[in-house]
Amino acid sequence: DFRAGRRPPRLAPPRWWKPTLRDAAVVASLGIWWLVGAMTSDDGYIFTIARARADQGFIGNYFRWFSNPEAPWNWDDAFLSLWVQVSTSTPWVRLPALLMGLASWLLISREVLPRLGQRVRRSNAAGWAAAAVFLAFWLPYNNGLRPEPFVVLFSLLALCAVERSVATRRLMPAALGLVAAALSAGTNPHGIVAVMPFVAAGKPLLRLVRQRAREFGWVPVLAPIAASGLVYLTLAFMDQTFQSVLDGIALKKAFGPSDDWYQELNRYIALFNPTSDGSLARRFPVLLVMLCLATCLAVLLRRGRIRGAALGPSRRLLGVTALFFATLVFTPTKWSHHFGIFAAVGGALAALTALAT
Repeated sequence: DFRAGRRPPRLAPPRWWKPTLRDAAVVASLGIWWLVGAMTSDDGYIFTIARARADQGFIGNYFRWFSNPEAPWNWDDAFLSLWVQVSTSTPWVRLPALLMGLASWLLISREVLPRLGQRVRRSNAAGWAAAAVFLAFWLPYNNGLRPEPFVVLFSLLALCAVERSVATRRLMPAALGLVAAALSAGTNPHGIVAVMPFVAAGKPLLRLVRQRAREFGWVPVLAPIAASGLVYLTLAFMDQTFQSVLDGIALKKAFGPSDDWYQELNRYIALFNPTSDGSLARRFPVLLVMLCLATCLAVLLRRGRIRGAALGPSRRLLGVTALFFATLVFTPTKWSHHFGIFAAVGGALAALTALAT
């Protein structure tokens, strides 16, 4: 990038850290819910898996599949296994989710919304809509030990990196975004959604790569990009061999649950069941995101653009949101708590809808 004459801009503008009333509302809501909010249904499950690592020597599923290794989707559990050695109190074990929620809101409000256009950034309606929908997802889904908070944070980092790469015509942000996407993919199969910003922005990114390759050659351009994505392999195989990972995946498929793509309807059946997995608090934000996506698409098709919003970033945001739904189809389990990943795009999509309407 430097040799191509693309100097990096400031990492954060001067007003990036200036707090607003919306920030105070989000911080207060997350802080109160951190202390009094309900745990998720899998917290005890994940908590025991993390604590069992000290005896097993690796991250294995304590409850299922004969304590089968969780690799290559295990680095978040490895982090939690170190975290719970300090304390096992509820506020302490939920502190990482709180910190990731705060970081996610900063990325949405400071990076994603301004990228959608000046009117989105300045609109009070858009800003409060983003805050409300972000909280509507985070509070019922992500206040615990499940991997969704990791996926939300690293998906946002990937999205912001892709948008900055397209805006500044620099490859380094995209390469760093690949590191974030790989870390997201390494937490859970649905973590692959962090790759979707690269898919949505494929055309401008490929054009930029070809331009750099013509100037400096393919190997000097592609080698560091590939290394950025593949560096996660050091975490995926930190305590397992390649063969043991293949055996573990085969065992999971044999004993299940391992659902096919055409069974995706089971996820929505669970969402509408009268159980904790199908509560109104979980159902509402998912239906709201569907409504926002349909509204923005209708306005975009009718007018050609959403007035006041940047055309390219708004199109890519709609594409990424649609790809989030498409990616869930191919995950091997169909639990409703996977919808917590939409905290990454739901807030920004709500802001765009507020401007569109």
